[in-house]
Amino acid sequence: MMATTGEQFARALAAKDGAALRALLADTLDFQALTPGRHWQAATSRQAVEEIILGHWFGAGAHIRELCSVATGQVSDREHVAYRLRVSRSGTR
Repeated sequence: MMATTGEQFARALAAKDGAALRALLADTLDFQALTPGRHWQAATSRQAVEEIILGHWFGAGAHIRELCSVATGQVSDREHVAYRLRVSRSGTR
């Protein structure tokens, strides 16, 4: 069985593979994300992946140790993906 796009995204993220992440996204997009205290926006896959996802959220100090789980499904004409990662940060356990 072929992995869904969501599964491919989670695996590429776990590997911190920027090229694979960008390949899964359209060149231009409307990326919006909320984290505590911040609203993130990007208009290109490069901005979303390099500046936000791998630049801030999972940057050089983040060590993704394991992809613990991935679940995907359809929501209308969109694919939903939920994933859990085991991450450690430099200077912490």
